[in-house]
Amino acid sequence: MGTQMRLRQFAVIGCLVAVMFGLTPITASFAKAPSNSIIDNPGRPTLIFVFQPFCNYCKLAAPFVAQLHSELGAEMDFVMITNRVSYTTESEKFRQQFGLTMPLIEDANLDLAKYKVSGYPNFLWSVPGKGVTNWGAVGYDADDWEIRDVPRELRIAKYGPVPGVVPNVNVWYAPRAGVVDVSWDKVDATLPVTHYEVRVDDEKLVTQYVVRVNGLSTRLKIPNVEYSKEYWVSVRAINVVGTGETDNLYWVVSWTPPEVRCQKGKRERTFAATTCPRGWIWTPNRRTIP
Repeated sequence: MGTQMRLRQFAVIGCLVAVMFGLTPITASFAKAPSNSIIDNPGRPTLIFVFQPFCNYCKLAAPFVAQLHSELGAEMDFVMITNRVSYTTESEKFRQQFGLTMPLIEDANLDLAKYKVSGYPNFLWSVPGKGVTNWGAVGYDADDWEIRDVPRELRIAKYGPVPGVVPNVNVWYAPRAGVVDVSWDKVDATLPVTHYEVRVDDEKLVTQYVVRVNGLSTRLKIPNVEYSKEYWVSVRAINVVGTGETDNLYWVVSWTPPEVRCQKGKRERTFAATTCPRGWIWTPNRRTIP
């Protein structure tokens, strides 16, 4: 039964997936094809989830795979594959436990070495005409999973590249703290740019403020600005595929606390303010620091 890849279950599950996600039903010829043929010659972009039913990291990855399948099942194919045919019951329990409705293939003759599979779970990304990419085995940190790039990779395969770096970004300080004027030049892109994103990060590159802009300039009013703190301003172009790169091009802006020099009789004093307190007058030969 293992070498035949559980043909009956595969066909039934394939039809269910087709009904649920509006896909073209998986044909018998596809179901009967060797696993390596399915991986190497998919009909459209396919994510292959290589797993073992007792693998703890596979269990960590499974919910995210199910989520991707739910979101992208109409645009690409998903297949889960194992070469441990002796675990038929366990593999089916694994699939049901995590709500994985994509086809399950069990094939003892699956040549995983061909794709340099060295651990589990392993994700193979196969795009017609572009070959198979091995994203490697998942490690401890779920945030590092390259599988999270699937939506972006799919859009790139379907539409084309993201925009390039936004050229000639310029930032000018406005008179008031926290206010800057930003301008840039149009990006030359294969696909039309839908809009631009101006982002303000703090010194640790944690995003503090984001604004969407349709033109080539904007005035930013950074909320809750802190004096003497650095803010990093960058501009990215966005199209239907995704967000373009910045090439680490940031403008660093900061504001010093306001000071004003005031006089009262013969006394002079500097106040951390923009105007002199009552009873004091501004010293005209002193410069007010904005």
